[in-house]
Amino acid sequence: MNGRYKIGDKGAIRASYSTGFRAPTLHQSHITLSQYIIIAGSSEPLLQGTLANDNPAVQALGVPQLTHEISKNLSGGVTYKFNKDFSASLDIYQIKVDDRILFSSQIGSDSDNNTTNPVEQILEDNNVVAVQFFINAGDTKTTGGDLVLNYRNIEMGNGKLSASLAANYNKTTIDAINTPKVLADNGYNIFDRQEQGLITNSRPKSKVILGLNYDIEKWNISLNNTRFGEVTVTAPQSGGVDQELDAKITTDLGLVYNLTDKIGINANVNNIFDVYPDPTDPATNTAGAGGRFVYSSEVQQLGQLGTNFSIGLSCQF
Repeated sequence: MNGRYKIGDKGAIRASYSTGFRAPTLHQSHITLSQYIIIAGSSEPLLQGTLANDNPAVQALGVPQLTHEISKNLSGGVTYKFNKDFSASLDIYQIKVDDRILFSSQIGSDSDNNTTNPVEQILEDNNVVAVQFFINAGDTKTTGGDLVLNYRNIEMGNGKLSASLAANYNKTTIDAINTPKVLADNGYNIFDRQEQGLITNSRPKSKVILGLNYDIEKWNISLNNTRFGEVTVTAPQSGGVDQELDAKITTDLGLVYNLTDKIGINANVNNIFDVYPDPTDPATNTAGAGGRFVYSSEVQQLGQLGTNFSIGLSCQF
């Protein structure tokens, strides 16, 4: 459902509401990444790792069969063209996802060697020592806004300059975690603080792009500056220190030379000033921190390749 209301000849107000669903992917339904390990006191190797949702050990824990996610999307905005060269738009949105498919924390021993709780007994009965799985366990909400400004046809020498500013702000919260009863009754957290942090804090909450584009004869030159907002490496439930990675600005340069109306040569230099994310602090106690991997493999802000180059040939038919 959507609507649009014109403001004279130069502007419009728009709004929309929609629902949707997303079915589980094949790997979420069937993935199995497991290994057998030798445990003292066991007469045979025991299984640990990621098991498919329909594995008997996973089902015995009360994990329901995977089903689709349901989304509800609400957005509204305004656009206005001040003159033939200058325009602006502002949009806000909210996306709610129910029964979101999440990858669980590891379920295993509760570290009490004196007693065997019901969850440990279920795992033992299925010859499993520790397990992770996909489950429809979360309700999340994402709110945000987009601002876009465009100014074209600025006379500069023999060419024309265009400038644009695009900014996005967003925030994701977890409204509920639905834990199977047998796990909840025995104090298991199927989605610990580190896993929650990957949803709420591992991607920039803001991104701003300032773009300049200059056309002169057969040349097109573009310069884009992108600011990626802060992200957070969240320490696991077992301990550690959260690390906030500073905002970063990267600069990209693009050149296009049009040989004809349909054939052009293009060259790009991305991240001219060789900007990298902050190294992961070993104190976060996250996987690989302080080891041979300098940057987090899970918390992503910008690329880890530094300056890179490309050249290409384009042809229109």
